[in-house]
Amino acid sequence: MTPRGVLAFCREKEVKAIDLRFTDLFGTWQHVTIPVSRLSEASFEHGFAIDTSTHAGSTSLDRLVIPQASTAFLNPFSSIPTLILIGNLQDPITRDEDLFDARMIAERSISFLQGTGIADQARFASTCEFYLFNDVQIALAQYRSSVCLDSDVTRSTVHREESNGPLGSSDSNIVARSISSVDSSFDLRNSIMDLLMDAGLPVFQHFQIDRRGSQAAIEIGARELVAAADAVMTTKYFVRSNAARHERIATFMPKPIEGSRGSGLPLQFSLWRGEEPLFGGQAYGGLSELAMLSIGGILHHAGALTAICNPSTNSYRRLHYSVEPPFLSGYSQQSRKSTCGIPSSSGDPRAKCIEIRTPDASVNPYLAFAAILMAAIDGIQNKIEPGQPISFDSDPPSSMPRLPRSLWDALDCLEQDSNFLTRGDVFSQEMLGQWLSHKRDVERKAVESFSTPAEYQRYFDC
Repeated sequence: MTPRGVLAFCREKEVKAIDLRFTDLFGTWQHVTIPVSRLSEASFEHGFAIDTSTHAGSTSLDRLVIPQASTAFLNPFSSIPTLILIGNLQDPITRDEDLFDARMIAERSISFLQGTGIADQARFASTCEFYLFNDVQIALAQYRSSVCLDSDVTRSTVHREESNGPLGSSDSNIVARSISSVDSSFDLRNSIMDLLMDAGLPVFQHFQIDRRGSQAAIEIGARELVAAADAVMTTKYFVRSNAARHERIATFMPKPIEGSRGSGLPLQFSLWRGEEPLFGGQAYGGLSELAMLSIGGILHHAGALTAICNPSTNSYRRLHYSVEPPFLSGYSQQSRKSTCGIPSSSGDPRAKCIEIRTPDASVNPYLAFAAILMAAIDGIQNKIEPGQPISFDSDPPSSMPRLPRSLWDALDCLEQDSNFLTRGDVFSQEMLGQWLSHKRDVERKAVESFSTPAEYQRYFDC
């Protein structure tokens, strides 16, 4: 849609408000709302002044948000007709790109790709996994710390037969009888799919992950990198908002329930030149040499990538302590524990891609997609071979490389291995420094200053 087309659309749909959206450094969708009368064709060039001083990771007071006409869609959750426009951030004085704007970093990664001559498109498809709860109560204070999750599972009549296994674990004898085999989130997911398609997103499919319906997933079809990141932000917003409309609570937290499967953001990644796919070939899994070198780059920089693709402390509970944790720094057609997979396909070269299993939806998708692309480019240009594939799905040998055990280990990896990200000024050292300092100085203190219930259980009587 063009700027003129957006204005015509507003008249046709009798839009009353424009909601300008932009993503802060750590992946939260921020917004400011203006009356539709303030939007003109010139707005798409000159933008709107906003105060970003209260946003996490911001180093400035004022910025311009420049709406992108191609991102326009109606907000189905507002009481009056409201159009959402996603924007880029600029310095209001120099009109330079904001080096801390994640969406602009994603755009610069595509420009860098095109400058290499390797390809002109990077496409990503995503699977957004999430849990649904009926109620969530969280208490965090000096003398009280607790979390109570109420879902269709906890409301079930559950019977444990002499089992110490955690609820939802694969080895506990649990019978949930309240909803039998009914998919309790089917109508909710169907309505989300319908809303996403109305907004122009290519929904591939949706499904429940567990038979009780508390964990589900929505797959969004492949799009160009920046549009794919827009799609993840939109999907998360739609899932949360529609869940609330159905009096449920959705969370994309990587590991909300001990002993159960974690929620990830598996990505299918491929490179294209025009309409020519570049990842199909005669190598392992039907991949091309270009795809294999891309895997090599992703695995070579796996430690640094986890600091961006798994940016929460909770991410590492999923990577190492959930059912089928993708904790091995390797690739495989068989093992679900590997960082990179090769999905089965019909042999059509257009369908060939790399599945990156480690990311979760606590990411800033613009940063994650850009970082993955930069790692792949590095692998191609430096001819980094990925080594031998993982050919097992049982206990791997102890010599098999693992992903970092914690966010703090991952941040150390990023600090030591960031040159591949700063090539072509895609990521700036200032932005990476802000990322590292916020995670270490702000988030670490917030998480580690509180004793957990597990620590009370284990150490209270020591």
